[in-house]
Amino acid sequence: MSKQADIPTQEELAKLLNSVKYDKPHGLRDWTILHLSYYSGLRAKEIASLMLQDVYIDGEVQQETYLQSHQTKNTTDKKEGRKVYLQHPKLQRALSEYISAISNEYSAKSISVDKRPLFLSARGLSISADSMVHIIKRIYRRHGLPTLSSHSGRVFFATYLCEEFPDMDVKELQDYGGWKSIDMAYRYRKVNTKKQQDRLKKATF
Repeated sequence: MSKQADIPTQEELAKLLNSVKYDKPHGLRDWTILHLSYYSGLRAKEIASLMLQDVYIDGEVQQETYLQSHQTKNTTDKKEGRKVYLQHPKLQRALSEYISAISNEYSAKSISVDKRPLFLSARGLSISADSMVHIIKRIYRRHGLPTLSSHSGRVFFATYLCEEFPDMDVKELQDYGGWKSIDMAYRYRKVNTKKQQDRLKKATF
């Protein structure tokens, strides 16, 4: 089994997000990328593949979206793609702020924002999966967290979801993360010894 990516503490993440947003010239973009990684568990490839209309329709940030097969290629057994959940309040706020900013920028330039990638490179082009991995890694290095990787947000997402909701069904966790195998989801489940003891104390068999 491969080693899981390192993750920040919640305090380190809060400090990171508070500072990344003000980086020049792409702070708001990078801040939103990190929110998608940490609060929806998206892979770097999936973040890179997002189109604006995947998360924003008719003036509203969506609560969930559906990634097509080309956006999830080699990441899921479901050939038709997978559902992604965007409900986390912090993610909703980040997407709203970012989309408002790029909409205003494009409106000022009389450029349509329809059917465009959610994130663009410095050259105004779509970002490849490999480039997204490097963008995220550079963010961490710039902010003194060199051991973190593009997978750290995803591991953080699953780890803290399990800690906050220890009774969550593993199939539900698998759905949140879009893992190929349920065994991948099981890696994040930790045995709650106190609850085990309570169950035995209450047993009537």
